[in-house]
Amino acid sequence: RVLGNLLEVAGFDFEDIEGVRKALSTTLPQQVLASLYRAPVPADAAPSSPSAPGTAAPPGTAYAAPLPFTGKTASVSAVPAQATHALERIGEFPIYRADALVRRAPSLQARPDGWKPQATLHPHTLAELGLVEGTHAIVRQGEAHVSLPIAADPGLPLRAVRIPAAWPETFALGALFGTVQFERLV
Repeated sequence: RVLGNLLEVAGFDFEDIEGVRKALSTTLPQQVLASLYRAPVPADAAPSSPSAPGTAAPPGTAYAAPLPFTGKTASVSAVPAQATHALERIGEFPIYRADALVRRAPSLQARPDGWKPQATLHPHTLAELGLVEGTHAIVRQGEAHVSLPIAADPGLPLRAVRIPAAWPETFALGALFGTVQFERLV
C-alpha cells in the first residue's frame, strides 16, 4: 500500500482488508469473494451461505472452502496423512547460519538457534517409526543420506520432520522440502 501510494499508482488507498473486500465485491464472482472470509461453516449450513466475517474457529474445525468458479465446496481439516514409510521434510535456514560472519561468531553459535542440526519429529511419529529421542538415525532424501540425532517436538505436524539446512551435516540432503526416509541405527 505504501509503495503504491509513493509511486502514485491508483488502487492502493485501502486502510484495511475490509476496504479491499468491499472494492472486490463489485468485480469478483461470489464464489471467490466468499473464500476471502475463511470462517468455519456449520455442517448443516447450505454451501452457498458464508459465515460471518471474522468469526474465530475452534481448533480442529473443518472449513468449507469454495472452489473458484464451480460453486462446489471442499471440506478441509487437519487429518494425519496415510501411514507410509516416507515423511515430508520441513527445511529451514537457521538465523545464525545465514552468512560467514554469524557462522563464525562463537557467541551466536552458543545460542539455541546455533545448536547443531537434528531431525525433529512429532512424538507420535517417533513412536510409529520406532525411533527414540536422543539417538541417531540415517535420514535419506533422494540418493543422499546423513546421520542425525533425533529430537521430539509436539508442535510439528504428524508425518513431518524438521531438518535445518546450511550445516555441513545436512548439506548432502539437498532440497529443503520433499520426501525423506529414516533408518534406525542399531
